[in-house]
Amino acid sequence: MPLELPQNYFELFQLPCALEVDERQLIEQYRVLQRELHPDRFAAAGSQEKRLAAQAAAHVNQAYRTLNDRHERATYLLQLQEVVVDDEKDTSTEVEFLMQQMELREGLEELDGLPEAEAFGVRLEREAGALWEDFGVCYAGGRWLDAREVLLKLRFYRRLQQQLQVRREQFSTG
Repeated sequence: MPLELPQNYFELFQLPCALEVDERQLIEQYRVLQRELHPDRFAAAGSQEKRLAAQAAAHVNQAYRTLNDRHERATYLLQLQEVVVDDEKDTSTEVEFLMQQMELREGLEELDGLPEAEAFGVRLEREAGALWEDFGVCYAGGRWLDAREVLLKLRFYRRLQQQLQVRREQFSTG
């Protein structure tokens, strides 16, 4: 019979419910669960048991992907507090931050070489780092909606960093 798996991803991997996780323990527990749910272990099982094992394996994979990514982990932490963050619809509504977004987007477009792109990347990392600290403070203080607002800002920085990586690659290839 397949494992009875906890629905909470942190419980599944025997980790404390927190923004920072022990990555080594996450990977080790993931490997243990993968071995226990490997399809070969259920080769002689009935179709119902195989289906349940496949569902359990999918649950483990989704849990691992979520906890292995800091942004996804933060979103999941808020979901556990019944705070929804919708990537498609939600954006920060603070006017000052919206103005900063425009400035950063313009700055990204105006980059004209790799050294400038690297300096811009350092700025983004520094500002995102400060936001991660803010998220941690809000989350630890039980200020879920404030944590959500910070996470929305962090999502903007994540997208901008991805766009910056594309620009870096363009500068590197000529």
